[in-house]
Amino acid sequence: MGEIGKTTLASAIYAHISFQFEGCSFIENVREVSEKGGLKTLHKQLISEILMEKDLKVGNIGSALSTIRNRVCCKKVHFVLDDVDESTELEKLVAELDWFSFGSRIIKTTRNQHTLIRYGITHIYKVEELGEDEAIELFKSNAFRKHQQIGGYGELVHCAVKYAKGVALALKVLGSFLCVRNKDEL
Repeated sequence: MGEIGKTTLASAIYAHISFQFEGCSFIENVREVSEKGGLKTLHKQLISEILMEKDLKVGNIGSALSTIRNRVCCKKVHFVLDDVDESTELEKLVAELDWFSFGSRIIKTTRNQHTLIRYGITHIYKVEELGEDEAIELFKSNAFRKHQQIGGYGELVHCAVKYAKGVALALKVLGSFLCVRNKDEL
């Protein structure tokens, strides 16, 4: 399902735990980047971010995988591959998942669960829409400053939550829109 907040959730997890790892990378829009720039672009970003080396030269797929196997495999890494689909050749991007050191975390987001199953991924977390109480809290946290009262905005809050249908990204955007306006502008 699109626009439910998979990238937002993966980004929050990445920001929260990345300090625990020797190397990290967050690659957004894997499908799109792969279609436009090919796997070489993805390899370059992944390897250079994890090894913290700028201007890293990445040759063909074989040399990129060799670099991953020989230089990255001994590191405890965390990376996110966002928006992976069937056309993304994961085995050519990261090869074998057991190449990475114990404790490594690899998060892949996709709209199609079968993409994950195809690559033998067994730990699948399906992002659900937020419940009404959670949605209200998320909206309010983006719409109102810490000590600002929501008096007079109750109906607007409930309308926004109903409109967003539990989609975290929509709640954040709507809340942020409200945050910079006063009641007369709405």
